[in-house]
Amino acid sequence: MTQDNKLIRSLIESAKRGSNAAKEQLFEMSLGKIYKLSFLLTGDKTSADLITINTFVNAWDFTDTIDEDIIFAEWIKDITVYVALNELKKQDVKKGGVYFVLIMEAQSQIILQGIYLVILMQRD
Repeated sequence: MTQDNKLIRSLIESAKRGSNAAKEQLFEMSLGKIYKLSFLLTGDKTSADLITINTFVNAWDFTDTIDEDIIFAEWIKDITVYVALNELKKQDVKKGGVYFVLIMEAQSQIILQGIYLVILMQRD
């Protein structure tokens, strides 16, 4: 186990015990990658900002559910993809639903692209 993994594990354990400072540190460490993924999934700065914020709001509420076997970076990226898909659906409904069917059909493609982007981001 590397030093970073020990630090992240320690922060997760502190966050699960209710440490807001540990949560903040975990999220600060992930902010750039989460924003980058959000932007790559949407292609829009405003949407990426909203998705990044909503990802951290959701993650904040569920930090105590992180399993010991889950890698934090993968957990938060999964939340990001989920939030992005929901945001894309909401945007489509606001536009009259013209693209709703296409979004539903493309969900699997977006998820696959998200997984591919996660792999690419891990190389950074």
